[in-house]
Amino acid sequence: MKKKIVFILPSLKGGGAEKVVINIINSLDTSKLEIFLMVICPAYDYLPLITQSVKLIKLEKNSTSAGTKDIYRVLKDMKPAIVFTTLNHISIVSILLRRFTGGKYINVVRLPTLPSNKLGIGWKGKVERFLNSKVLRHAHHVIAQTQQMKDEAEQYYRIPATKVRHIPNLVNSKQIEILSKELINVFDRSRFNIVAAGSLYTAKGFDVLIKAMPKVRRIIPNARLHILGRESIEPGYGEKLRKLADSLSLYDEVLFHGFKSNPYPYFKEADLFVLSSRKEGFPNVVLEALLLGTPVVATDCVDFKGIIDTGTNGYTVPVEDENSLATAIVKARNLEAPKLAVRNFDYSSFFMSV
Repeated sequence: MKKKIVFILPSLKGGGAEKVVINIINSLDTSKLEIFLMVICPAYDYLPLITQSVKLIKLEKNSTSAGTKDIYRVLKDMKPAIVFTTLNHISIVSILLRRFTGGKYINVVRLPTLPSNKLGIGWKGKVERFLNSKVLRHAHHVIAQTQQMKDEAEQYYRIPATKVRHIPNLVNSKQIEILSKELINVFDRSRFNIVAAGSLYTAKGFDVLIKAMPKVRRIIPNARLHILGRESIEPGYGEKLRKLADSLSLYDEVLFHGFKSNPYPYFKEADLFVLSSRKEGFPNVVLEALLLGTPVVATDCVDFKGIIDTGTNGYTVPVEDENSLATAIVKARNLEAPKLAVRNFDYSSFFMSV
């Protein structure tokens, strides 16, 4: 009899957490595991990326809170062996519901970001941080993307060290290679094309990157920045970035391409990938760019030790330092990055053992 595992996501719109869950699902041994994917809100951009046999549960709700009753009903009726969550508010719901459903499922929680990244503001942020510290430690297994995240989970959320495992994000190398070959007339090859990707909101630091561009263009006059992504969390932020680019007379030097369900031709054909984030959990886009042989300049928002080899495949710079960012971009213009070798964790064996 196969072991039932339920993955719960708020949606399948473009996002790092969603992409990681899909990579995990695609890596699983379906001869041993019966896979269910519960999607709360009706957004399915990443659905075509799922290659495994998955039973999709669509709740079609406007928010996680609106879907709580349905999550309860599904888990009570299904009686899964494992429930996997990757965003703290959904993890809290699944842990609390375990008692009320009478279920004996194992809660596996993947932390989406460093506990020290206090992204919530106002009373909602305070409530979220309180619940994180009180509830997450009752998960059976907690997955941290980096060693720093593991250490902080133990410190901030008081999760016992025996429950927390450092497991790097999975990267679907084969799928990325295939998708990167999609024929798209991406760039003007007479330009030095810089690509950045992510949701358009403050944490991603695109404003810092745009401010660095005039300094970059003094040394690389043909430099052009391509930003992939759409607004998330902060309505109007995309327009704010466009106005910033215009105020710096970067009318044709900063292009906004919107969300791309397949960003890999852009990553592959770029001369350089830049991550300008103020805060991250662990940015898979860096791994994906390096896997395709594109050098990377990234802020030190997380520890890139063993991934970015300074002067070989890229550079790291301090967060919110437009001058250092511009300098690193100029230094990286002649790098030819070797393709990153990625060794993925065996989640099938992990799930069968818990």
